[in-house]
Amino acid sequence: MLVVQNHQDNVNPAQRFVLVAGVHSIKPEEMVKLRRVNYPTDLLLLPGETGLQRPSVVFLNQLLALDKNLVYKHIGSLSAEQLVELNVKLTIALGLLDR
Repeated sequence: MLVVQNHQDNVNPAQRFVLVAGVHSIKPEEMVKLRRVNYPTDLLLLPGETGLQRPSVVFLNQLLALDKNLVYKHIGSLSAEQLVELNVKLTIALGLLDR
């Protein structure tokens, strides 16, 4: 899962929940199929860029609020460029931007 919540709420002990998006690891042979679909709310993450060991896709149209106790392992981080792409795709997923 990818935490998509603002940092202030992440570190606030009174805020019990964290907003996350589902992440799915994909097999290298599935990359061609994935790129062909190219949904506007999916974020492709490649190994080496983020700390992930496999290519993965983040489904930003599938957000969940989880208890913070369920989120305990930090694997990696997004680059500044990936954060910009994430923000655009979240904006689309939440309907905050007309396409």
